[in-house]
Amino acid sequence: ALNQARELLQRYIDYRLALQGLPALAETADLPALQARAEALQRLRERYFSQSEVQALFARDQAEEQHVLRHLQAQAVGASPAELAALDEQLPDDLREARRQATLPGELYAQVSDLRSQGASDEQVYQLRAQTLGTEAADELAKLDAQRAHWQTRLRDFTRERLQLDQAGLAEEDRQAEYQALLSRHFAEHERVRVQALS
Repeated sequence: ALNQARELLQRYIDYRLALQGLPALAETADLPALQARAEALQRLRERYFSQSEVQALFARDQAEEQHVLRHLQAQAVGASPAELAALDEQLPDDLREARRQATLPGELYAQVSDLRSQGASDEQVYQLRAQTLGTEAADELAKLDAQRAHWQTRLRDFTRERLQLDQAGLAEEDRQAEYQALLSRHFAEHERVRVQALS
């Protein structure tokens, strides 16, 4: 058994080295390029491993690769959102859950943006987050919202006063001195670089 494990490890190392010889995919790779890449990966796996080993080592990867290809093929022929969702349902449970967890933050962000654009209250946003992520995460996000709102208020106040300063007709040296004083009144030292970058 130990010899078999060593021999499998050596083949896996050889396989990983052979992977480096595959052409890199361009960031804008199209469906035929992705299909060719998947086929090359499959041939490489079959060169180094038996079918049972391929299944044991790469079943999850292959399921995900094939799902991506089916999804892209469906999109290319104009599949509806319902048809794409049905494809997602064909994934193994663990992959489907992993994909759901990966897309959850983006979906929640879009839902919160929609709610806010419709005039939803902070409590309604909190309830949505709590249902999706749990109360602890919703509490943290509410704190972050409050911090951002406070920052935006401070930034607006500073911008208004800076505009008044710019319109005061001061000599450049005096204007710069007043600007620095204004910056110091509104922001701590570690915040000033950020403010100046935004100004």
